[in-house]
Amino acid sequence: VQHVRGIMLYGPPGTGKTLIALQISAIIGATEETIRVVNSSDILDMYVGNSERNMAALFTAAEIDQNRLVASDRIHVIIFDEIDALCRHRGQ
Repeated sequence: VQHVRGIMLYGPPGTGKTLIALQISAIIGATEETIRVVNSSDILDMYVGNSERNMAALFTAAEIDQNRLVASDRIHVIIFDEIDALCRHRGQ
């Protein structure tokens, strides 16, 4: 079985995509400690460079686990809720 590194759920608001993502996360072994649900307000910032810094910080815990001398098998899941607010056209 080939390892999948990402899943995208697409659909109109209010159809349960986040709930499905949380359930899939639990099924694959992620815990409350390793699941992050992120909204655009958690990332976007009015100052130059802060949004990028906030985005990079989301991956810090997973990177720390990955870089430990003893390999960690903890599964980290980041759920981007309402990602369309984050992925705007350049210049907007």
